[in-house]
Amino acid sequence: TSAFYLNGGDSKVRIGSGSGNGKLNINGDGFSTSFSNPHLILRNGNNTTGDKTLIYSQVTSSGGAAFNPVAFGGLNTQHTLREGAFVVYVSDTQNVDLAADERLRITNDGFVGIGTSTPTGILECKSAGNTQVYITAGNSSASELFFGDAADVDVGKITYLHGDNAMKFQTNTSEAMRIDSSGRLLFGKTSSDN
Repeated sequence: TSAFYLNGGDSKVRIGSGSGNGKLNINGDGFSTSFSNPHLILRNGNNTTGDKTLIYSQVTSSGGAAFNPVAFGGLNTQHTLREGAFVVYVSDTQNVDLAADERLRITNDGFVGIGTSTPTGILECKSAGNTQVYITAGNSSASELFFGDAADVDVGKITYLHGDNAMKFQTNTSEAMRIDSSGRLLFGKTSSDN
């Protein structure tokens, strides 16, 4: 059985037995946690820190010109230590600028940086000006931020109740304080007596 299939009728390529609806379909014999049997490798033959192995998303404008607004892939961050990162580039012009258009990075230690290539924690969002993080919910739902540990995933919590326009603070899995829609600070109760 052939391991490579090219269907000229619909311009699809299939590698390995099986089927697929994409333009390129790679079919393996099961998932492997080992590097000895990967499904796909993109390789840059250079061994220099800063080298990239990227996939570009190319689109065509109404005038017929091609441009590349998105790229993503691997980055060799430290060759001698065999460290890498996953990087996403998104352009605000016609083509990504790999020196200026980095938007997200996952480092070799699992940190995620949005707006920074050197996140100092599990998640860091950074910009040159004001930086906002939105937690948006339905009109009568809740926006919540959880604080957990190995014993309890929600031992602490900050909740904004959109139906009541109130914010409550939970410690040791119980509500400890609330700010109601009038700005009153409530301890040990969920509504004002007056």
